[in-house]
Amino acid sequence: MIQDIIIYTPMYVTFFWSVVLLLTRREKNRAKFFLGIFMFSAFLVYLSHAHFFQKVETGYIYFNSIYNFSSLAVYPLFYWYIRLLTVESDYKTANLVHLIPGFLAGISAFIVFLIMSAEEQKTYYQYIIDRNSSVENFSLSMQVQKYIFHISRIVFLFQVAFYVFKAQNLVRRHNKRVANFYSNLQSRSI
Repeated sequence: MIQDIIIYTPMYVTFFWSVVLLLTRREKNRAKFFLGIFMFSAFLVYLSHAHFFQKVETGYIYFNSIYNFSSLAVYPLFYWYIRLLTVESDYKTANLVHLIPGFLAGISAFIVFLIMSAEEQKTYYQYIIDRNSSVENFSLSMQVQKYIFHISRIVFLFQVAFYVFKAQNLVRRHNKRVANFYSNLQSRSI
């Protein structure tokens, strides 16, 4: 019971907020709408976590690919949201370049899973669930899948450091501009 609450609560909270924020009028507040997109991406991460921690083997091929994409999209979307709050007033398609690592990881994981046989998928799933087990006969596709996962975790670590640093700089510059422009900073700083 407690484990279910721990597993499902982040998923429900992010889904609720994504629905609430995505139902707001986009023209009225683009940053708020985009925060809804960010929350939906976080929901996909937590949905994949729930699927993984409940040890549901069916559909793992899809949820692993969704996880690879959404986990590598969360911090770029966070940064894009901060840009909408501070320096951009409209969506810029150039910001889509930040989502390329997520797309590449998600699509490549999905393609490799399709290449794998049903037995290889089952063996790989057991290897992921039970980290203590060692698999002597990893096929090429299973090794590629493992490398995709490890590379995506390394990219994720770099993304966290890079996007948090960039977002902090944007917020600092924004607060400095606001302080230089307004004498009363009431609710204008971030």
